[in-house]
Amino acid sequence: MSRPADGLAHVAASLARLTAAERPEWVSARSWGAARALLTSLRADAAEALDGGPTDAAEALGVGRATLARWRDEGGWLA
Repeated sequence: MSRPADGLAHVAASLARLTAAERPEWVSARSWGAARALLTSLRADAAEALDGGPTDAAEALGVGRATLARWRDEGGWLA
Protein backbone atom coordinates (compact mmCIF):
# COMPACT_ATOMS: atom_id res chain seq x y z
CA MET A 1 0.00 0.00 0.00
CA SER A 2 1.37 3.41 -0.93
CA ARG A 3 1.85 6.17 1.60
CA PRO A 4 -1.01 8.69 1.54
CA ALA A 5 -0.19 12.26 0.58
CA ASP A 6 0.51 14.59 3.49
CA GLY A 7 -2.57 16.50 4.56
CA LEU A 8 -3.37 19.17 7.10
CA ALA A 9 -2.84 16.74 9.98
CA HIS A 10 0.77 16.28 8.84
CA VAL A 11 1.16 20.05 8.63
CA ALA A 12 -0.15 20.29 12.19
CA ALA A 13 2.38 17.68 13.35
CA SER A 14 5.17 19.72 11.76
CA LEU A 15 3.76 22.93 13.21
CA ALA A 16 3.74 21.36 16.68
CA ARG A 17 7.38 20.32 16.34
CA LEU A 18 8.47 23.68 14.98
CA THR A 19 6.58 25.86 17.46
CA ALA A 20 7.97 23.83 20.36
CA ALA A 21 11.33 25.41 19.57
CA GLU A 22 12.32 29.04 19.87
CA ARG A 23 10.75 31.54 17.48
CA PRO A 24 13.07 32.24 14.53
CA GLU A 25 14.13 35.87 14.19
CA TRP A 26 12.48 36.25 10.80
CA VAL A 27 9.05 35.25 12.20
CA SER A 28 7.09 38.07 13.80
CA ALA A 29 5.56 37.64 17.23
CA ARG A 30 2.16 38.12 15.56
CA SER A 31 2.76 35.26 13.12
CA TRP A 32 4.22 33.06 15.86
CA GLY A 33 1.11 33.60 17.97
CA ALA A 34 -1.13 32.85 15.00
CA ALA A 35 0.76 29.61 14.30
CA ARG A 36 0.39 28.51 17.90
CA ALA A 37 -3.30 29.44 17.95
CA LEU A 38 -3.85 27.44 14.75
CA LEU A 39 -2.13 24.45 16.32
CA THR A 40 -4.34 24.68 19.41
CA SER A 41 -7.42 24.79 17.21
CA LEU A 42 -6.27 21.83 15.08
CA ARG A 43 -5.54 19.81 18.23
CA ALA A 44 -9.10 20.45 19.40
CA ASP A 45 -10.45 19.38 16.01
CA ALA A 46 -8.38 16.19 16.08
CA ALA A 47 -9.53 15.45 19.64
CA GLU A 48 -13.11 15.79 18.45
CA ALA A 49 -12.40 13.39 15.57
CA LEU A 50 -11.05 10.91 18.12
CA ASP A 51 -14.46 10.79 19.81
CA GLY A 52 -15.46 8.37 17.05
CA GLY A 53 -12.56 6.05 17.86
CA PRO A 54 -9.07 5.73 16.43
CA THR A 55 -10.04 3.99 13.21
CA ASP A 56 -12.54 6.66 12.20
CA ALA A 57 -10.21 9.43 13.41
CA ALA A 58 -7.29 8.09 11.36
CA GLU A 59 -9.50 8.00 8.28
CA ALA A 60 -10.81 11.52 8.93
CA LEU A 61 -7.27 12.85 9.42
CA GLY A 62 -6.05 11.05 6.32
CA VAL A 63 -3.40 9.01 8.13
CA GLY A 64 -2.81 5.40 9.04
CA ARG A 65 -3.64 4.09 12.49
CA ALA A 66 0.08 3.65 13.24
CA THR A 67 0.72 7.32 12.50
CA LEU A 68 -2.20 8.36 14.68
CA ALA A 69 -0.94 6.12 17.49
CA ARG A 70 2.53 7.70 17.22
CA TRP A 71 1.01 11.18 17.38
CA ARG A 72 -0.98 10.23 20.48
CA ASP A 73 2.04 8.74 22.28
CA GLU A 74 4.11 10.81 24.69
CA GLY A 75 5.82 13.59 22.77
CA GLY A 76 3.36 13.40 19.87
CA TRP A 77 1.38 16.45 18.84
CA LEU A 78 -1.86 14.82 20.07
CA ALA A 79 -0.48 13.54 23.39
